Amino acid sequence: MVRLPLYVTSCGREFSLLYTISAIIVLLLSVELFLFFNT
Repeated sequence: MVRLPLYVTSCGREFSLLYTISAIIVLLLSVELFLFFNT
C-alpha cells in the first residue's frame, strides 16, 4: 500500500529496494529477539 506510489517516482526503484532491505532486516531482528525471549 505504501510502496505503490514510490514505484512511480523517478528514484522509486532504489527507494523501494532500500525499503525492502530494511524491512527484511527489521523482520529478522524481530524474529531473533522473539526467539531470544522465548528461551
